Amino acid sequence: MTKQEEICTRLDELEEEDGFLDLYTVVSTAKNPNDILHQYFTWDDTKAAHEHRKAQARALIRSVHYVEKTTKIRLDVPKYVQAHHETHRPGYQSLDRVLQEKKYIDDTLNDELKRAQGNLKRALIVASTLNIRERLKQALALVIDALKSTA
Repeated sequence: MTKQEEICTRLDELEEEDGFLDLYTVVSTAKNPNDILHQYFTWDDTKAAHEHRKAQARALIRSVHYVEKTTKIRLDVPKYVQAHHETHRPGYQSLDRVLQEKKYIDDTLNDELKRAQGNLKRALIVASTLNIRERLKQALALVIDALKSTA
């Protein structure tokens, strides 16, 4: 059995116990050094706290949005997007900076399209698994129509 299969089996077992899988249960279970999930967590509290603070910083950065008002629609646009900087350090840039440094516009758009593609692919897989692929196609058609009407 692969590691991924072992993780999946263990998570399935936890879900089976309560009919629901939540983060608290996974972490609580993983605290046991003998549990298969234990090795996938950082148990050094100093390192874990630092990683948690970085995740909080990511969430904080992603929480800031522009509000673009037009006569027809209101757009809630992220203020910060993943950065494309020469240092190749992971980080974020404001859309204002992307607009100032035109060389980042294509990379930023490509990132957003990749993210959308990944989300649509996931939705298709979920819809197929739930046998509601046709419903997804109908919903996507509505999205495309809405996009056309706002252009």
